[in-house]
Amino acid sequence: MNENEILVGKVTPPPNVISPKIELADAIARGVDGFLILVGGAAVIAVIFAGILWASAAGDEEKIARAKKLLWAAIIGLFLAISAWGISKIFFEIFG
Repeated sequence: MNENEILVGKVTPPPNVISPKIELADAIARGVDGFLILVGGAAVIAVIFAGILWASAAGDEEKIARAKKLLWAAIIGLFLAISAWGISKIFFEIFG
């Protein structure tokens, strides 16, 4: 026994604590998940913002066109984020 074990006893981490021995594939998967959550959140915010722009356009065709453009870009971004998430899950299921 060393001096620390005598003073406090043997200390073990509680269950469900992330181990410092995370595999590389798990770290990459967590990073991809976090990035896609941010991208998906940004797309949802863009959809809401486009809706507000459209609602406040008051018949101005230029503002409506801008809102439609933003809405389509946000929907495409959301679709790409969901697709990338699904592809990454399949990839890590097969190779991880």
